[in-house]
Amino acid sequence: MEIKRIWDIIVRRKWVILQGFVVVYGIIAVATFLKPKTYLAEVRAVIEGEGSQNALLRSMGLEDIGQMLGQAGASQTAGIMEVESFKMLSKPVLDKVAQKLNMRMPDGSYVAGPTLALAQGIFTWKSLRGLKIKPSKRSLAFNIQGYSPNKQEAQDLANALAEVYIAEDVARKHRETADAARFADEQSKIAKRDWNEAKRKLREFQEQEGVVDISVELQTLINEIADLRAQQNMMSLTLQEIGVMEANLQGQSSMVGGTTISNQAQISKLKDALATREADLQSALTKYTDSHPTIIALREEIIDLQKKLLREKDLYEKSERARSGEIENQLRRYHQQLKDFPEKIYTFAQLELTSESSQKLYEMLLDMKYRLNITKALQISRINLIEPAWRSKVNSPNVDDNLLFGALLAIVFGLGLAILVEYLDDTVKDADSIQIALGLPLLGVIPLLDRKTVPLISAPAGEGRRKALYFLREAYNILAHNIKLGSLDQPMRSLMITSSIPGEGKTYLAANLAISLAQSGKNVLLVDTDYPRPEIYKLFNLDNEMGLTEIVTGQTTIEEALKPSGVDGLWVITTGPKPSNTTQLFDSSQFKEFIKEASKLFDLVIFDTPPVFSLNDPVILGGLVDRTVVIAAAGEISKQMLKQAVTALERGNARLMGVVLNKMKMEGTQYYYYYHSYTQPPPRKLKQLAAAPLALMGLKKKHSNHRHRRPNF
Repeated sequence: MEIKRIWDIIVRRKWVILQGFVVVYGIIAVATFLKPKTYLAEVRAVIEGEGSQNALLRSMGLEDIGQMLGQAGASQTAGIMEVESFKMLSKPVLDKVAQKLNMRMPDGSYVAGPTLALAQGIFTWKSLRGLKIKPSKRSLAFNIQGYSPNKQEAQDLANALAEVYIAEDVARKHRETADAARFADEQSKIAKRDWNEAKRKLREFQEQEGVVDISVELQTLINEIADLRAQQNMMSLTLQEIGVMEANLQGQSSMVGGTTISNQAQISKLKDALATREADLQSALTKYTDSHPTIIALREEIIDLQKKLLREKDLYEKSERARSGEIENQLRRYHQQLKDFPEKIYTFAQLELTSESSQKLYEMLLDMKYRLNITKALQISRINLIEPAWRSKVNSPNVDDNLLFGALLAIVFGLGLAILVEYLDDTVKDADSIQIALGLPLLGVIPLLDRKTVPLISAPAGEGRRKALYFLREAYNILAHNIKLGSLDQPMRSLMITSSIPGEGKTYLAANLAISLAQSGKNVLLVDTDYPRPEIYKLFNLDNEMGLTEIVTGQTTIEEALKPSGVDGLWVITTGPKPSNTTQLFDSSQFKEFIKEASKLFDLVIFDTPPVFSLNDPVILGGLVDRTVVIAAAGEISKQMLKQAVTALERGNARLMGVVLNKMKMEGTQYYYYYHSYTQPPPRKLKQLAAAPLALMGLKKKHSNHRHRRPNF
């Protein structure tokens, strides 16, 4: 679509655009100021890559305990922020937040925790009340956001979630460490019992056989075997945990070993993610049924995590079993070396080996228990609070953003509405639409300057109307000139003025055209043939007692029926009494004779007829006169109706001269701008720059404060 075409639409539909803008912008503005306020408070926090706990453990030489309990660094925990966010907004944590703040339902029960978790980017008219986690894109920093219609409650929500989650995080770590320490204590008691039993058997053998000491070579071999057996025992604990994990994918066992499977970095992350998804599933089941897409998606994620966990378990199990096989082979070689010693020494060595293995296992478990107890005492949360929520701000509605967005949306809506109205509007709007739709020439454009304009151009121009009347006279002069040009090849003595529907202004146009031709020196006769609505006699303040009816019926002559119009060179014949059948009147030979006689007496006879869609009279009369002009009211008659009217006239053998576009709104068009630019003194440059665009849009009429002489009409 051409830019000029778009500009014409904007100018023509400026009030539609303005109305659309006012409606949309008004709705958004009213909604913005009426929407209940939502306050936002934020807690700033960060997940420490290596907290003070790990640093202290490392300084004490206990860093391996932190690794065993899943204290992985930031580099080993991709996606840790997402996992922590899920944990913070899980049902158990949010339930405790509701209880801590004593948030209750109308029936007295506590608010369900999951209802406090707010979805991201969802618009709601009501005030928000709940919590969100806003992670940083480039680090492990994040904000805990509390929303509420109450300023203080927004702060309390954010602070309560931070406090509850940190306490829960520490408690969870304490539970894990306590379980591991408890298991180490139980296994150490069993190892101590086995050690005591081995020492007793060794003493009894020494007393019976009289063996007191063994060689250094044998002692070294026994120590090697004892170390390998201790490692083998720790591996057996790991393999036991593998069996427990396979039976229960929750992986809640906290069995300890050299480096147990539940505390491997990748497996620990998968376990945390699995626990989070299962908590989300339990929370979602309180809202949705089993067939809901959310439930189905969560269960699919849980199954996927379980499969990944099993794959990691299988890889670790293969690695441990391969290592166990190597230890077993080494033990066989050492036992083969023991057999080379005498039988008594061999038996003594076996007992000594059992005692040494039990002692080392016992000491390892005691050391593990000691380390775990120290770790439990030092454990803190990885969540480090940088700044608590200490103030609240209005989050919604955002007045500035809403009004700016509303203005943009209103402009787009107004333009879209204008284009839609333009597309749906099939009325004649300009010369191009007439020439494209009908293929007929445009004889002239008659402006509609304002509703107070005097309809007849011969009327005296009062103060304030001279400019409008001058513009109107010029339009009729152009029309009269074009009609003269159209009759150069074939002389024209009779002309019919008609329209498609009533109200298009054909009577005023016929009268003013007759006045214009008379003022140019023509001897013109204006005949009113619109019997349903005769208006000519009213325009010229004449009586309608005698007219065309009496002439055609032979009751009077043309000369007797002529009435002066008050304009030199213009005479009028009114309709007279309405006959019973106007069709017979126009189709009679007397009427044809009337046209012939009137054409001899006057330079031009103009007939004002009824609209085409009102009666068949214009179709009959069009075939009797020399030329026919069709009037089309801009913005009132559709192109289809105008085309049908022209087709009807052509079927009646009317010789169409062209179309006149009547009631054309000139404000906002280049014609209006050019006219005022020509008839007014040039304004100052700055004023001209400001006024010209407004004049083109029809929003401001260009005028000057300078007095100047105007034409005296």
